[in-house]
Formats: sequence, C-alpha cells, structure tokens
Amino acid sequence: MEVMDYMKEAKSKSRDVNMIVTNLDEELEGNFTVYCDVAWCKYGDAGYGFVVLDRNNDRIFCCGCKDRAESPLMAGTLAIWYGLDNARKKGMKQLTVRSDCLRIVRILGWDFQAPWKISMLVNKIKKLTDIIEVVK
Repeated sequence: MEVMDYMKEAKSKSRDVNMIVTNLDEELEGNFTVYCDVAWCKYGDAGYGFVVLDRNNDRIFCCGCKDRAESPLMAGTLAIWYGLDNARKKGMKQLTVRSDCLRIVRILGWDFQAPWKISMLVNKIKKLTDIIEVVK
C-alpha cells in the first residue's frame, strides 16, 4: 500500500489527518521506517504525508498536513522534516527515511550541495540526525 493510500485511510477514520494507529505507550525499540510523500502544485500549495512503520511493516502512526512550498524540492524536504521530527517526538531513535524525491535524498546523503532556498531546512534535518541514533 502506498503512502497516499495510508493517508486516505487515515483521513477517512479521523476528523483531522493525524492518526495514531497503535498504542505508543509501549516501548519503541528497533528500526522504524518513515515513508514521506508530497503533492505540490505550481501555485505553492503542498500536501505532506508520512507513515511510520515498524520492522514488521505494521503502521505505528501516520500524519498529513497542508502547507506552502516554493518548489517541489522544498516540499519534499519539508515532508522529510515533518516525518523525522514527529518520529523523534514519539521517542523513535533508529529511523530509515524513504522518499521518492531523489534529489533531496542525495542532498541529505552529502552527494549534492543544497540550493540556498532549502539549505536552512536541510541543516535542521541534519541536526536532527545528530540526535537520532541511526538515520539511513
């Protein structure tokens, strides 16, 4: 099931787009995968979504929001930021991020330099990776 399918399911079950799928009071150990996706239109509106799965591919939680972004690259970067930040706030320390925005994946992997418009956001993501034990 794709990220947007999870988001549609979450939206249909909840008044807002935030949805907790399991009890987060239990211990959150192990590696979690954060799947990030974004929809962007040329007028600057963007919809972000992410799903956090455990090692058994069970949904832990998912979230979505609407915001503004100047470009698809900025929107993809914001989706990763929201996903990582929310997972960290839930106490998850070992994270793998998945995104179909290859350019931001390469920027975060130090393969490319970030354009100046997203450089501050990229730095915030990289600072988060210092707090989290493992980010792939």
